[in-house]
Amino acid sequence: MKVRKIVKIMLIVFSPLIALFISFVFPVKFTLKDVPYNDERDFLVIWFNTNLNQWLLLGDKNEMNTIDTMGKDISVIIEGANPREEASMDLWLWGTLFIVYGEILSEEYIAENYDFNTDRELRVIRSTKWNILGEIRTRNSFRRLFSKRYLTVYDLRWFDYVRYYGDPYEWW
Repeated sequence: MKVRKIVKIMLIVFSPLIALFISFVFPVKFTLKDVPYNDERDFLVIWFNTNLNQWLLLGDKNEMNTIDTMGKDISVIIEGANPREEASMDLWLWGTLFIVYGEILSEEYIAENYDFNTDRELRVIRSTKWNILGEIRTRNSFRRLFSKRYLTVYDLRWFDYVRYYGDPYEWW
């Protein structure tokens, strides 16, 4: 009788931890292997530059550059679905490439709505969806135990609040 009670208590105590660990293995969102050039939708391929604290353009549906061959920095502002607001800070801080789908807004719209006084060009996209291009890049050693081809619950922004015991974005 005592053994059953102990087993029951152990199951109650450890079930949430086991469920949480198992949830790290199951995909929430898969990454894309290649740029979807045959896609009819407009999209931008971007990466987050921590030195400038901005998204920078890497390519679009017409042309793709690499970070090494990018001639000049073109800043990107995202309105709508933003990886910075939905994905964990570990993903966008360490060079993960994102594809952001949506309407690329005109230069007239940018001039009317944004005061951007730098020598860089600016693109604004009204995003409806985003995805990750290629493998997930992170410095998080726990995340490296899992596949780099899909996101888990561990990769979503809400989990940063659990890991960092509060809002990690206050200092950012």
